[in-house]
Amino acid sequence: MLPAEPAFKSPLTGKETRPTVCTGCGCLCDDIDLTLIDGKLAHASNLCALGKTWLNRPSADESQIARMDGKEATLEDAIDKAADLLLAARHPLVFGLEELTCQAACKAVAIADWLGASLDTTSSVNQGPVGLAFQGVGEISCSLGEVKNRADLILFWGTDPVRDLPRHTQRYSLYPPGIHLPGGRRDRFVVVIDSATNDTSAEADQVIRPAKGRDFEILWTLRALVQGVPVYHYDDTKNGVCLTILQDLAVRLKGCRFGVLFFGQGLTRGGSPGRHLNADAAVALALDLNAFTRFYARPMRGPGNPTGADSVACWQTGYPFGVNFSRKYPRFGPGEFTATELLSQSEVDAALIVAADPAAFLPGPALDHLARIPSVVIGSCPSTAENSAEVVIRTAPLATGVAGTVYRMDDISLPLRVTIPSALPSDEAVLTLLELALLARINGQKGAN
Repeated sequence: MLPAEPAFKSPLTGKETRPTVCTGCGCLCDDIDLTLIDGKLAHASNLCALGKTWLNRPSADESQIARMDGKEATLEDAIDKAADLLLAARHPLVFGLEELTCQAACKAVAIADWLGASLDTTSSVNQGPVGLAFQGVGEISCSLGEVKNRADLILFWGTDPVRDLPRHTQRYSLYPPGIHLPGGRRDRFVVVIDSATNDTSAEADQVIRPAKGRDFEILWTLRALVQGVPVYHYDDTKNGVCLTILQDLAVRLKGCRFGVLFFGQGLTRGGSPGRHLNADAAVALALDLNAFTRFYARPMRGPGNPTGADSVACWQTGYPFGVNFSRKYPRFGPGEFTATELLSQSEVDAALIVAADPAAFLPGPALDHLARIPSVVIGSCPSTAENSAEVVIRTAPLATGVAGTVYRMDDISLPLRVTIPSALPSDEAVLTLLELALLARINGQKGAN
């Protein structure tokens, strides 16, 4: 475990400044300075609106680490009951892994393996189509640092960074001067394609508003135009975009020196049909453009550490989400083993919810079944799943209260150190205790036989 971040402390005022990483969005800004006076937070610099919300959100009651059946309990008793509850299940589910370090995510994957459970992350709801696209088409990756220094063309498709990732445009994609772009915004051409209202449109050089649900057709038309394939029977009225506009865009995309397509849930979720097929087409468009220039496609990611959770799941199991261990080896089933599918069809009889609020990701039928089965909730912030959970264990907040590793939206790993010490244990510590309790029972059962 990494020690607390070294800080400058004034011997006269008791004031100290500690650098930290903000997990309020997928940018994971690492230039945040927290000012503490006598150990209490007084000021935070470089935070955007989302960062301030992240820092000021309600935290767990540090005087109450664990609850069982709604009553206060010791951590040891809660761990024992959680282990017994999960081992008694025939088909348990481990879900979440959004707001925890990669080290803690490793423990959650191990627990799912020992239990023969199904493992699913929040990415199956948010970024599931992206994972399927990367498996089917491939991934064309670049870092946000490369975007800042090289990208003279930025295309935002179905995403609104000004609203959802405010410092993305300030630090990487629109305004900062780069090594090869000394003029900053003046050296970049910015395109926004979105059928919904988009705040980033005000900052763009070109705005294209397709008809709702026509992203797939427009992407494939662009692919054809980029490759010089004739386009017949294109319907301007249905698609909401004139063919001449797409022809001009294809020429511009091919003529840039370094282009990046950032796409979000407006393309892969948000009422747009096709889901992973849209993501397939977006990545394939970037592949096509690499025959003429350097072009990349990057998905936007949400708060916490979802990119790190996916990386851990892929490293440990070979798959990013929707993994089943019931046959003692990992099986991938994006339409079969996700939390949405399993809970909606009442196929699991116990659940371990780790570092996520199911109400933010799962549909009503899934939440209804979750409320009917025994469950264990482990995490740093209160969630609706606690209302029906048999065991609730509160943990220290991500970024300020725990040490470990998190992944930025461009797959760059960043270290976390404790900046504001918490009396609560970390997710990694709690999950380690739970794994040890499970192993003791499993080995005891084998010995008895």
